[in-house]
Amino acid sequence: MSPRKKPKAEAVSLDAAGLDRLSALPDDLLHAVMSFLRAWEVARTCVLSRRWRTLWASAPCVDLRVCCKARHRRLPTRLANFTNHFLLLREASAPLDALRLLSSPPRQDVPYMPYSPQYDDDGEDYSSEDVEMWIRAAINRRARFIQLSHHPRDDDLSDLDNVPLVSCHLKHLHLSGTMLYDKTLRQLSSHCPSLQVLELKDCSLDGPHISSASLITLTMVECRFIRDLTVAAPNLISLRCVNPYHRAPSFEDMASLATATIVLNDSFLHDEFEESFRWPKCYPQPVECYKFGADS
Repeated sequence: MSPRKKPKAEAVSLDAAGLDRLSALPDDLLHAVMSFLRAWEVARTCVLSRRWRTLWASAPCVDLRVCCKARHRRLPTRLANFTNHFLLLREASAPLDALRLLSSPPRQDVPYMPYSPQYDDDGEDYSSEDVEMWIRAAINRRARFIQLSHHPRDDDLSDLDNVPLVSCHLKHLHLSGTMLYDKTLRQLSSHCPSLQVLELKDCSLDGPHISSASLITLTMVECRFIRDLTVAAPNLISLRCVNPYHRAPSFEDMASLATATIVLNDSFLHDEFEESFRWPKCYPQPVECYKFGADS
């Protein structure tokens, strides 16, 4: 009598155990692989094998960007519900090092700005309240990197006025298409003592000061300044201020500055602004300064 064959599922399992070298890698390397995936793709790894069953729950990077890449079309049925459960079921002791997400999409009842993400079934969109809750969750989980990118189909600016930016762990904050009121600027100045990199693109700032002793790199690209803004950062090493709108910020207390690029365009600035922008003479001059306009 021929020996009884093993069940097919078991044979596949044994084959996988013998050939699955990826699962033999340490957690840190597997988490590095997961950092290139969206959160819903990370969650799906739990079915790969017993080794992967709970690995997603301690992944340090959570990427919720929906429509940045064309290949991310297969979304959860309800993105908001999925994300809430994804964050809730994470290991309590596992830090959330990085959060990447888009601002909320435009409302479905706006006829001239339709948005229909490709859900597996008929799903619901997420709201600005969801975005705020996820950022708060990341801050509570000691996130060191937060990136909030502007939704490509929304013309409105998001804002963080309802998010307490109070963190001893946050080091990198990247924002685009965001309204920063005085409350938020004061929190970044006084309640984020570890903040080293602040990158603002297409943002609007409505406050008088940004002051940070920890800030090392500051980037402001095509930002709107509602009122005069003064930036004081004694340990700043790198500065980029490109095409500010309405007016340009003033810079003070920057003795550590090593490199800076400032690009001004008269067509973006108020007429009364004119020559009010000056680089203080008491500081080093590592500045590449470009000015465009009728007189250039």
